[in-house]
Amino acid sequence: MYCIFHGFHRSLSGNQITTIPANVFDGLTSLTRLWLHSNQITTLPANVFDGLTSLTTLHLYNNAITTIDQGAFSAFASSLSTLWIYGNELKNYKDSTFENLININELQSDHRRICCLVYKIEVCYPRVTLAACKEILKGKFRELMCPMDSTRSTDDFTTVAPDF
Repeated sequence: MYCIFHGFHRSLSGNQITTIPANVFDGLTSLTRLWLHSNQITTLPANVFDGLTSLTTLHLYNNAITTIDQGAFSAFASSLSTLWIYGNELKNYKDSTFENLININELQSDHRRICCLVYKIEVCYPRVTLAACKEILKGKFRELMCPMDSTRSTDDFTTVAPDF
């Protein structure tokens, strides 16, 4: 396994990791940044990040994550400020999983709905207007996604499916 340590930072990116073992982060209470991008992680179980109480930055982009269990981010819900989760196949998650990230100020996701769920977010990609968030959260749209594609306007919805 390829691992780089930079003081209070750890990079586990590009290791073909498919699962994160329980309790693997126990005792890492000073770790502030964790890079798990470009692996093959499929699920983030509840409490998977237990022990990471000081985490401020988490990069999970370009994995194969389909499911995020409620409580996956609970260990650092109040300290996390940056989350990059684009390039995954998110299908199963509860709104409260992201609503509890109360101090996040930068989020990058393929799903505009997730941007709407995070309280007082400063930077969110793809951008979404307050009016669009109201419609998304009311359930007007079953799915609203925008791939990370610089050739498209982030104000244009690229996949919109009405909830009939």
